[in-house]
Amino acid sequence: VTLPMMALGGMAVQGALDQRAAIAQVETAIASMGNVAGRTAEQLAKNADALEMNSLVDADVILTKVTANLLTFGNVAGEVFDRAQQAVLDISQRLGTDLTSATVMVGKALNDPINGLAALGKTGALTKEWIAANKEMIKGLVQTGQIAKAQDMILQALEKQYRGAAKAAADTSPW
Repeated sequence: VTLPMMALGGMAVQGALDQRAAIAQVETAIASMGNVAGRTAEQLAKNADALEMNSLVDADVILTKVTANLLTFGNVAGEVFDRAQQAVLDISQRLGTDLTSATVMVGKALNDPINGLAALGKTGALTKEWIAANKEMIKGLVQTGQIAKAQDMILQALEKQYRGAAKAAADTSPW
């Protein structure tokens, strides 16, 4: 009886340490970049908890590999930031890519929509046809200071292709 209780206690302590390390990474990213995302570390932790419930990824992993890395892209903020995190989880699940790579790909595309489209095309995350059809419109939006609209176009396209992939995986997992 004692051994299982000790094991559970050890797992709880390790979970708390992992969570604290993840929060520290987020706090460090906020400190180095300023609060460009418009979210506090506490808000981001709560969001990671919500994302965990609809994916196969633990909140501390989301904070470390998605949130902290996405915070380094200074033009990704507010609702765009929140949508980008979900898009990363969905893309990673569907394409079978690691979270860091998916985060960098989405972060680059949203941070610099004109040049970021190329990365999305190279990986196949967005079709070359979609990029060709929308590149000039995105370029025009960015050049007229409407970066949020350009980001929204990119996120809509990603969401159309990948939305729900992380939740579907979570819903089918017996664990």
